[in-house]
Amino acid sequence: FLKPDANGVLSTASMVSDQFGFPSALQWKGVADIIARGVNSLPISVVVSMVVAALAAIAMEVARIRTKGRFGLSAVATGLGVVLPPEAVFGMFVGALLFHFMGARHKQAGT
Repeated sequence: FLKPDANGVLSTASMVSDQFGFPSALQWKGVADIIARGVNSLPISVVVSMVVAALAAIAMEVARIRTKGRFGLSAVATGLGVVLPPEAVFGMFVGALLFHFMGARHKQAGT
């Protein structure tokens, strides 16, 4: 994946470009930056977004516990939906939908 620069040296700086952005690598770089520099180095809008996301996740889990698992949203699934690429999330959705319909059609256990 590395392209040599003008001097022929392979550098990781060429990995992130408009053509080949490595979105997952950039996300984990952001996590590493937070660990290295602390939350105070982030813009206030990012900190507010993190707090809102944490409160939403807590609300979803409390609703799931209070309804004994009947609450339709999953905090983990929502978090993965934000982090993973859209085509992966869509594939998971289609698979879950298929299993839902097949479970409704074949009610006998083990089928």
